Amino acid sequence: MIYRKLILVLVFAAFGFCFSEAARAQTCDPFDPFVCFDPACSDICFYNSIPPPSTMDGTTGSTINCTYQPGGTHILNINPLNASTGSFGEAAKAVCTHTVGTVTTPAATCDFQLQMDGVTLTNCVAGGNCHVTGFCQNVVLPGSTQSGLKVTGSLTCPVGSPICAGNNPCIMNFGIGNPAAPSPTGHLLNNNQCNNVFPVSGIFSAGQVVDVTVTTDAKGAFVSVTDLHKRWCNSGDFANSLAECSVSGVTLGTKEVVTSAVPFQFDVVQTVNTSPNFCKGGRDKGGANVEIFGSPTFIVANVDQSSLSCAGAGLTGCTTKDLNNDGFPDLACNVATCPKFGPNLGGLPRNPDGTVTATCTGELNNTQAILGFGNVAVSPK
Repeated sequence: MIYRKLILVLVFAAFGFCFSEAARAQTCDPFDPFVCFDPACSDICFYNSIPPPSTMDGTTGSTINCTYQPGGTHILNINPLNASTGSFGEAAKAVCTHTVGTVTTPAATCDFQLQMDGVTLTNCVAGGNCHVTGFCQNVVLPGSTQSGLKVTGSLTCPVGSPICAGNNPCIMNFGIGNPAAPSPTGHLLNNNQCNNVFPVSGIFSAGQVVDVTVTTDAKGAFVSVTDLHKRWCNSGDFANSLAECSVSGVTLGTKEVVTSAVPFQFDVVQTVNTSPNFCKGGRDKGGANVEIFGSPTFIVANVDQSSLSCAGAGLTGCTTKDLNNDGFPDLACNVATCPKFGPNLGGLPRNPDGTVTATCTGELNNTQAILGFGNVAVSPK
């Protein structure tokens, strides 16, 4: 089944991620949100914002709707040999449904991945507005030894899921080109084809397929990340077919708009009781201490403390101090265990060590969204 003009709209990936150094792909998991805090894995890393509603629409009456789970990462690595180019990947778990007519399938948890290698970078230095862009006209095919933009990716869902419409591989592939064309020269889109598949739209100029700007201060700390815009083509089915930009005159184009979040880390000092019974009748009036850590890329003085929330519970009484003796100021905050914090943690899946991975959200003083992850000890495990 062909899904015409599949459109991915994301409010906030890549075959194993092609990092600047080959070793990175062996040690860095793009689906792990903590990858953003490993300098060996990325030069610039940010998250998709929460909540991240997303849709993938088809003009034939077939619609794929996806919602990203927390922890989707966007990883930019700058080419060490040519600072004007880099690799830009994103990865996220996505809960998706497939609607044909008036019938919607049960939800399936899928892996969304997209990789753009050879993106063009401008002013990607501390204190600059790092602009990432790329054009269809500069695309080369994956595996090519030529320099240019290479686009790969997929939406991979569990085999046998109703979302796949009977396609056992349950993989929809992404890319830019027409690999089924009769000759190698036909595999790539010419200027007119690029402009037709990727026309002028919003901030995009004709043929443009990616645009985002990351602003940092003079020391390299995040100031802001604009909405991320991307466009690409898809295979039109879940049969693990090749991505095609045009099939029998039908354009298989996809696009996304991503609201981004600056990453940070936090820790909860105490083991948190997650039993809902402790919150009944006001029996539990206790709290926990939440430590939000500053870093070279995250300055806590820029945080709007009134915006901070962890596991759905607001933080209060934040003070500034260097909690981990790394030379960067941190925030020491409080959170009431009831009625939200403990029970909400109790609803999260357990890690192998019995902890849960929780999220904290907020904003910088300039309203830039921020998102933190931390593993929290809970009881009962």
